[in-house]
Amino acid sequence: MASVDISGGSGGGGFVAGGYLSAYDTGNYSLSAPNAVQTLQFGTTLLSSGLSIQGTNNTDIVFSTAGIFNILFSVQVTNNAVQDHEFYLWLCFNGSPVANSNSIITVPSTHGGVKGHNIAAWNFTVQTSIGDSYQLCWSGNDTNIAIETISPPTVLIPTSPAVILSVSQV
Repeated sequence: MASVDISGGSGGGGFVAGGYLSAYDTGNYSLSAPNAVQTLQFGTTLLSSGLSIQGTNNTDIVFSTAGIFNILFSVQVTNNAVQDHEFYLWLCFNGSPVANSNSIITVPSTHGGVKGHNIAAWNFTVQTSIGDSYQLCWSGNDTNIAIETISPPTVLIPTSPAVILSVSQV
């Protein structure tokens, strides 16, 4: 049987690091009107190299490294109504919607006095040039849809941030 080198290229353990970003936000965000367009915010950056969060409200993922990147996120979506409602999330490039990037989830209604919850989590793979900017935009079909930070039920469980973002070069 022939041997196969799986060590990769140079660097520690064969891994060559590219650009990356890890961020989150602990705010609470609501819709001003049904189908109003909002942009996810990222108030805290944990780690970054070759990427940064910029913009007036910390909404822009800005690339100072060109390449192919995976944008992975999760969003805590709530519904304070007695009926189910829809939540929409799509990718924007330099402020404009990316065609065919919207996804829809149904957020359950309140139950037993507790808001309905759902987590939106998926990824986009994008090719970037230096200076490109991406945003994650959202909306809902009713003003009872919100993005919220969820407090833990006990001290043994951490807070659930409204938004968690991870971007890595592939």
